[in-house]
Amino acid sequence: MLRIIFQPGGAVLAALLLLPFSTAEARPPKGFHEGPYLQLLFGAMQANADGLAQSNTSVGHSVEPVFGCFFGWNINDQVAFELVGRYATTTTFGARQHIIRLNANARASLITNPLTDFQSLRIIPFLHAGPVFEAMVLPGDPAAMDLTVRQWSGGIGGGSGVSFFFKEYIYFSVVGQIDMLRRTTVQQTIGGTATVTYGGKWSTGAGGLAGLGVHF
Repeated sequence: MLRIIFQPGGAVLAALLLLPFSTAEARPPKGFHEGPYLQLLFGAMQANADGLAQSNTSVGHSVEPVFGCFFGWNINDQVAFELVGRYATTTTFGARQHIIRLNANARASLITNPLTDFQSLRIIPFLHAGPVFEAMVLPGDPAAMDLTVRQWSGGIGGGSGVSFFFKEYIYFSVVGQIDMLRRTTVQQTIGGTATVTYGGKWSTGAGGLAGLGVHF
């Protein structure tokens, strides 16, 4: 082998002979994606289903910036369970609005050689879905005595994204998310009569998120 290397063209031949071995070493071993992960997230989500029923007045913005975290656990390289918590807040015509949304997802990752065959970087597409719960603090109707009211929602959400696993610990993800929520009806007393101020209905909201953290 040493004699071949120092002959004309021998270096190219030696590189071709060694390439399969160097490629195999770059591929991640089984179990490389197992274990817990934690990421801080930021992004935006739709929040346009929170208008006052009486006056048809919008509350806050149709799209709100959010922050929160991903916490999950890969039980093997392909399957994980995760919690995603998001929080948004904004000023309104009355009291400040607060939105807390929590997703509990099952997550399926696609592990392929072309996307993980690098020395330090693994690219991992995924899908996730599961139940979603939301709690909102909203400003009361100006004609009512209540400064704030609460509205609860539940439903199902899902999405897809790509994670980038760098140097065995650094974990970055980009996610597209859509949630379908059934909202409760909120009533307030206006002029001595119980009046619906936030209607109960199904709504759909999309969002985009980015997360940065670690995978243990």
